[in-house]
Amino acid sequence: MAAIDLRFHLHPAAFSSVHPSNSSAKPHRHCPPQRVHAAGRRCLLRAKSSNGHPQIGASFSDGVLDAKPSGAGGPAPEQGEHTVSITVVGASGDLAKKKIFPALFALFYEDWLPEHFTIFGYARSKMSDEELRNIISMTLTCRIDQRANCSEKMDKFLKRCFYQSGQYNSEEGFHELDRKLTEKEAGKLPNRLFYLSIPPNIFVDVVRSASRTASLPSGSGWTRFIVEKPFGRDSESSGELTRSLKMYLEEEQIFR
Repeated sequence: MAAIDLRFHLHPAAFSSVHPSNSSAKPHRHCPPQRVHAAGRRCLLRAKSSNGHPQIGASFSDGVLDAKPSGAGGPAPEQGEHTVSITVVGASGDLAKKKIFPALFALFYEDWLPEHFTIFGYARSKMSDEELRNIISMTLTCRIDQRANCSEKMDKFLKRCFYQSGQYNSEEGFHELDRKLTEKEAGKLPNRLFYLSIPPNIFVDVVRSASRTASLPSGSGWTRFIVEKPFGRDSESSGELTRSLKMYLEEEQIFR
Protein backbone atom coordinates (compact mmCIF):
# COMPACT_ATOMS: atom_id res chain seq x y z
CA MET A 1 0.00 0.00 0.00
CA ALA A 2 1.48 3.34 -1.00
CA ALA A 3 1.85 6.13 1.54
CA ILE A 4 -1.26 8.26 1.80
CA ASP A 5 -0.63 11.94 1.00
CA LEU A 6 -3.09 14.76 1.61
CA ARG A 7 -2.77 18.51 1.63
CA PHE A 8 -4.90 20.55 3.98
CA HIS A 9 -5.29 24.12 2.74
CA LEU A 10 -7.15 26.90 4.48
CA HIS A 11 -9.02 28.14 1.45
CA PRO A 12 -11.79 26.27 -0.37
CA ALA A 13 -10.23 25.87 -3.80
CA ALA A 14 -7.06 24.29 -2.58
CA PHE A 15 -7.77 21.23 -0.44
CA SER A 16 -5.93 18.76 -2.60
CA SER A 17 -4.10 15.51 -2.72
CA VAL A 18 -0.40 15.42 -3.52
CA HIS A 19 -1.41 14.23 -6.98
CA PRO A 20 -4.24 16.63 -7.93
CA SER A 21 -6.11 16.39 -11.19
CA ASN A 22 -4.20 19.39 -12.53
CA SER A 23 -0.93 17.87 -13.70
CA SER A 24 0.67 21.30 -14.06
CA ALA A 25 0.45 22.01 -10.34
CA LYS A 26 3.84 22.81 -8.82
CA PRO A 27 5.07 20.86 -5.80
CA HIS A 28 5.14 22.63 -2.45
CA ARG A 29 8.39 22.84 -0.54
CA HIS A 30 8.83 21.86 3.07
CA CYS A 31 9.34 24.58 5.66
CA PRO A 32 9.36 24.64 9.47
CA PRO A 33 6.18 25.38 11.46
CA GLN A 34 7.29 28.86 12.48
CA ARG A 35 7.10 29.93 8.83
CA VAL A 36 3.56 28.69 8.25
CA HIS A 37 2.07 32.10 9.05
CA ALA A 38 4.31 34.05 6.69
CA ALA A 39 2.06 35.85 4.22
CA GLY A 40 1.30 33.74 1.22
CA ARG A 41 3.73 31.00 2.27
CA ARG A 42 2.84 27.33 1.97
CA CYS A 43 4.50 24.49 3.79
CA LEU A 44 4.56 20.75 3.30
CA LEU A 45 4.88 18.35 6.19
CA ARG A 46 5.24 14.63 5.88
CA ALA A 47 3.91 13.32 9.17
CA LYS A 48 5.54 10.09 10.29
CA SER A 49 4.14 7.10 12.09
CA SER A 50 5.91 5.27 14.90
CA ASN A 51 8.12 3.40 12.43
CA GLY A 52 9.41 6.63 10.95
CA HIS A 53 7.86 6.16 7.50
CA PRO A 54 5.86 9.04 6.00
CA GLN A 55 2.13 8.47 6.21
CA ILE A 56 0.52 11.76 5.17
CA GLY A 57 1.86 14.99 3.74
CA ALA A 58 -0.06 18.07 4.82
CA SER A 59 0.35 21.60 3.61
CA PHE A 60 -1.33 24.74 4.90
CA SER A 61 -1.78 28.01 3.09
CA ASP A 62 -1.98 31.05 5.34
CA GLY A 63 -5.10 33.04 4.55
CA VAL A 64 -8.83 33.36 4.95
CA LEU A 65 -11.49 31.00 3.67
CA ASP A 66 -13.09 32.36 0.54
CA ALA A 67 -16.31 30.45 1.26
CA LYS A 68 -19.35 32.46 2.30
CA PRO A 69 -21.80 31.17 4.91
CA SER A 70 -24.96 29.75 3.38
CA GLY A 71 -28.29 31.46 3.82
CA ALA A 72 -29.16 35.08 4.45
CA GLY A 73 -29.30 37.05 7.65
CA GLY A 74 -27.03 37.10 10.66
CA PRO A 75 -23.36 38.01 10.80
CA ALA A 76 -20.74 35.85 9.14
CA PRO A 77 -18.48 33.81 11.42
CA GLU A 78 -15.30 35.52 12.55
CA GLN A 79 -12.41 35.54 10.10
CA GLY A 80 -10.58 32.23 10.27
CA GLU A 81 -13.37 30.42 12.15
CA HIS A 82 -13.53 27.56 9.70
CA THR A 83 -13.93 23.85 10.31
CA VAL A 84 -13.08 20.75 8.30
CA SER A 85 -15.22 17.62 8.56
CA ILE A 86 -13.41 14.49 7.39
CA THR A 87 -15.59 11.45 6.66
CA VAL A 88 -13.81 8.14 6.14
CA VAL A 89 -16.21 6.02 4.08
CA GLY A 90 -15.43 2.36 4.69
CA ALA A 91 -14.32 3.08 8.25
CA SER A 92 -14.60 -0.55 9.37
CA GLY A 93 -12.19 -1.82 6.70
CA ASP A 94 -8.51 -2.67 7.09
CA LEU A 95 -7.28 0.27 5.00
CA ALA A 96 -9.07 2.77 7.22
CA LYS A 97 -8.06 1.09 10.47
CA LYS A 98 -4.42 0.40 9.58
CA LYS A 99 -3.57 3.40 7.40
CA ILE A 100 -6.04 6.28 7.28
CA PHE A 101 -6.91 6.79 10.94
CA PRO A 102 -3.27 6.38 12.10
CA ALA A 103 -2.17 8.84 9.40
CA LEU A 104 -4.76 11.39 10.51
CA PHE A 105 -3.57 10.97 14.08
CA ALA A 106 0.02 11.56 12.94
CA LEU A 107 -1.10 14.87 11.44
CA PHE A 108 -2.98 15.76 14.60
CA TYR A 109 0.03 14.90 16.77
CA GLU A 110 2.20 17.27 14.77
CA ASP A 111 -0.47 20.03 14.96
CA TRP A 112 -1.02 19.94 11.20
CA LEU A 113 -4.77 19.53 11.27
CA PRO A 114 -6.92 22.67 11.43
CA GLU A 115 -7.85 23.90 14.89
CA HIS A 116 -11.49 22.98 14.31
CA PHE A 117 -11.98 19.56 12.74
CA THR A 118 -14.19 16.53 13.13
CA ILE A 119 -13.66 12.98 11.89
CA PHE A 120 -16.58 10.71 11.07
CA GLY A 121 -16.42 7.06 10.17
CA TYR A 122 -19.12 5.76 7.83
CA ALA A 123 -19.72 2.08 7.04
CA ARG A 124 -22.44 -0.56 6.98
CA SER A 125 -21.39 -2.08 10.30
CA LYS A 126 -23.50 -1.13 13.29
CA MET A 127 -21.44 0.46 16.05
CA SER A 128 -21.43 3.38 18.45
CA ASP A 129 -19.03 6.32 18.57
CA GLU A 130 -17.27 4.66 21.49
CA GLU A 131 -16.88 1.36 19.63
CA LEU A 132 -15.27 3.17 16.69
CA ARG A 133 -12.91 4.96 19.08
CA ASN A 134 -11.91 1.65 20.63
CA ILE A 135 -11.13 0.22 17.19
CA ILE A 136 -9.10 3.28 16.20
CA SER A 137 -7.24 3.40 19.51
CA MET A 138 -5.79 -0.08 18.92
CA THR A 139 -4.00 1.16 15.78
CA LEU A 140 -2.59 4.45 17.09
CA THR A 141 1.05 4.72 18.10
CA CYS A 142 3.53 7.51 18.74
CA ARG A 143 7.17 7.70 17.75
CA ILE A 144 9.63 6.71 20.46
CA ASP A 145 10.86 10.30 20.84
CA GLN A 146 7.29 11.59 21.26
CA ARG A 147 5.89 9.26 23.90
CA ALA A 148 5.79 11.81 26.75
CA ASN A 149 2.31 13.12 25.98
CA CYS A 150 1.15 10.33 23.67
CA SER A 151 -1.85 9.21 25.74
CA GLU A 152 -3.07 12.78 26.14
CA LYS A 153 -2.89 13.44 22.40
CA MET A 154 -4.66 10.15 21.64
CA ASP A 155 -7.50 11.03 24.00
CA LYS A 156 -7.93 14.45 22.39
CA PHE A 157 -7.90 12.93 18.90
CA LEU A 158 -10.40 10.20 19.74
CA LYS A 159 -12.83 12.75 21.18
CA ARG A 160 -13.00 14.25 17.66
CA CYS A 161 -14.02 10.89 16.15
CA PHE A 162 -17.65 9.87 15.60
CA TYR A 163 -19.56 7.23 13.66
CA GLN A 164 -22.58 6.89 11.40
CA SER A 165 -23.73 3.57 9.97
CA GLY A 166 -25.53 3.26 6.67
CA GLN A 167 -25.62 1.54 3.32
CA TYR A 168 -23.28 2.88 0.66
CA ASN A 169 -26.10 3.32 -1.85
CA SER A 170 -28.55 4.77 0.68
CA GLU A 171 -29.32 8.48 0.81
CA GLU A 172 -30.95 7.91 4.19
CA GLY A 173 -27.64 7.05 5.85
CA PHE A 174 -25.85 10.03 4.34
CA HIS A 175 -28.75 12.31 5.25
CA GLU A 176 -28.28 11.33 8.89
CA LEU A 177 -24.54 11.89 8.50
CA ASP A 178 -25.27 15.36 7.12
CA ARG A 179 -27.41 16.14 10.16
CA LYS A 180 -24.60 15.15 12.53
CA LEU A 181 -21.98 17.03 10.53
CA THR A 182 -24.12 20.15 10.58
CA GLU A 183 -24.37 19.95 14.36
CA LYS A 184 -20.58 19.80 14.69
CA GLU A 185 -20.07 22.63 12.20
CA ALA A 186 -22.45 25.05 13.93
CA GLY A 187 -21.21 28.65 13.95
CA LYS A 188 -18.21 28.07 11.68
CA LEU A 189 -17.47 28.10 7.97
CA PRO A 190 -17.87 24.43 6.99
CA ASN A 191 -15.76 22.38 4.60
CA ARG A 192 -16.14 18.65 3.99
CA LEU A 193 -13.81 15.93 2.81
CA PHE A 194 -14.96 12.40 1.99
CA TYR A 195 -12.24 9.75 1.81
CA LEU A 196 -13.54 6.75 -0.12
CA SER A 197 -11.77 3.80 1.50
CA ILE A 198 -13.95 1.34 -0.41
CA PRO A 199 -13.75 -0.87 -3.53
CA PRO A 200 -13.99 0.97 -6.88
CA ASN A 201 -17.24 -0.77 -7.82
CA ILE A 202 -19.13 1.23 -5.16
CA PHE A 203 -17.45 4.62 -5.67
CA VAL A 204 -20.31 5.91 -7.79
CA ASP A 205 -23.01 4.68 -5.39
CA VAL A 206 -21.37 6.54 -2.51
CA VAL A 207 -20.74 9.72 -4.49
CA ARG A 208 -24.32 9.74 -5.78
CA SER A 209 -25.78 9.38 -2.29
CA ALA A 210 -23.33 11.66 -0.50
CA SER A 211 -23.43 14.43 -3.11
CA ARG A 212 -27.22 14.57 -2.98
CA THR A 213 -27.62 14.59 0.80
CA ALA A 214 -24.31 15.39 2.53
CA SER A 215 -22.55 17.91 0.27
CA LEU A 216 -22.46 21.55 1.25
CA PRO A 217 -24.68 23.89 -0.78
CA SER A 218 -23.08 26.24 -3.28
CA GLY A 219 -21.56 29.28 -1.59
CA SER A 220 -21.26 27.59 1.79
CA GLY A 221 -17.84 25.93 1.65
CA TRP A 222 -16.04 23.26 -0.32
CA THR A 223 -16.84 19.56 -0.58
CA ARG A 224 -14.11 17.21 -1.82
CA PHE A 225 -13.90 13.48 -2.51
CA ILE A 226 -10.65 11.51 -2.34
CA VAL A 227 -10.91 8.30 -4.34
CA GLU A 228 -8.66 5.43 -3.27
CA LYS A 229 -6.69 3.45 -5.85
CA PRO A 230 -7.08 1.40 -7.96
CA PHE A 231 -9.04 3.86 -10.08
CA GLY A 232 -10.40 1.43 -12.64
CA ARG A 233 -8.74 -1.62 -14.20
CA ASP A 234 -7.31 0.12 -17.27
CA SER A 235 -7.51 3.44 -19.13
CA GLU A 236 -10.95 2.63 -20.54
CA SER A 237 -12.52 1.71 -17.20
CA SER A 238 -10.74 4.64 -15.54
CA GLY A 239 -12.27 7.02 -18.08
CA GLU A 240 -15.71 5.50 -17.59
CA LEU A 241 -15.39 5.86 -13.81
CA THR A 242 -14.39 9.51 -14.21
CA ARG A 243 -17.40 10.17 -16.44
CA SER A 244 -19.70 8.50 -13.91
CA LEU A 245 -18.32 10.51 -10.99
CA LYS A 246 -18.64 13.76 -12.95
CA MET A 247 -22.36 13.17 -13.25
CA TYR A 248 -22.48 14.24 -9.59
CA LEU A 249 -19.25 16.17 -8.99
CA GLU A 250 -17.18 18.87 -10.64
CA GLU A 251 -13.67 17.90 -11.71
CA GLU A 252 -12.12 20.09 -9.00
CA GLN A 253 -13.99 18.11 -6.34
CA ILE A 254 -12.40 14.78 -7.32
CA PHE A 255 -8.95 13.75 -6.09
CA ARG A 256 -7.49 10.47 -7.29
